[in-house]
Amino acid sequence: MKQLTPKMVVLAALLMSCGGRGWQYPIPTTPAPQTLPSQPEPGSGAGYPSVSPSTKLMLFGGAGHKTYLGCVNCSNLAPDSVFNELGDHGSRLATDSILNPFSDYGSPFSSYSACNPFADDPPVIVDGAGQFYGRLTVNTVNSERTHNTTLLSWLATVCERN
Repeated sequence: MKQLTPKMVVLAALLMSCGGRGWQYPIPTTPAPQTLPSQPEPGSGAGYPSVSPSTKLMLFGGAGHKTYLGCVNCSNLAPDSVFNELGDHGSRLATDSILNPFSDYGSPFSSYSACNPFADDPPVIVDGAGQFYGRLTVNTVNSERTHNTTLLSWLATVCERN
């Protein structure tokens, strides 16, 4: 059995301190809302169906809304939550994330983006049965924009950083 050298011990300690993922640059994060949103908020006059806390609300975007962009009312520990910065949908590096300023869904220029104030086809919010709960967008003139102030406030913070 090979003896560990002091250099190997230091290297192992460094790798363990960064979770065994090697060197990484810090990525600015956008915190999840304190209270996860449900649709609609009381008194919003949204005209969208009410939703029970156990109903999973999902975000879809792109042509025909066929690209899954994550869950908007799941715990930030859920693998598909938009609030999970280590997941595919909450990462600023993932191609199918509204947090990625270079993706079709987080860019200030894409017509499919939640962060484009002029987007004509931003992501939709639906449940598992396909019930529509509005669109997640900073486009204030979009008549289908969600009225959920918690989600809209969070989105404004995301898009400011983009």
